[in-house]
Amino acid sequence: MDRSAAQLERAALRIKQRGYDNVELIEAELSDAKLTRRVGQGADVVVAARVLHHAPLPRVALSELAALLRPGGKLLVIDYARHADEQLRDAQADVWMGFEADELLSLSREAGLSGSQVFPIQQSLAAAAMDGHVGWQLLVASRPETEVKGNKS
Repeated sequence: MDRSAAQLERAALRIKQRGYDNVELIEAELSDAKLTRRVGQGADVVVAARVLHHAPLPRVALSELAALLRPGGKLLVIDYARHADEQLRDAQADVWMGFEADELLSLSREAGLSGSQVFPIQQSLAAAAMDGHVGWQLLVASRPETEVKGNKS
């Protein structure tokens, strides 16, 4: 899912090159009804790669991502660690220059997620990317299981 048709075209090319036949691309915003209809009762896993630093309100974006999960589902968010590269921000139209791990943990709690942890991503894994010189990190969190209440007679 992406809001950019150009990004989806690039993704479609990679999917074709790799021979994947089980991938569906959707052009949508996180809050679009067609996206929530597509995930139905919720996804087991939602992966958001380099999304939050573009979001005007990361708190809202994280809540929208969490809403896509089924109870007990996992959210994986890859985003920048806090950095000072203003040229990258300007070139990529970034709203935020990354996040401290504590910020991500706080945002995840506010989104109602539990078991949140942040892990640094080894720099060599991103080194080939144009933004590979800044630190990346992974937030892992879960949507809490809902209580199942039995019928009262």
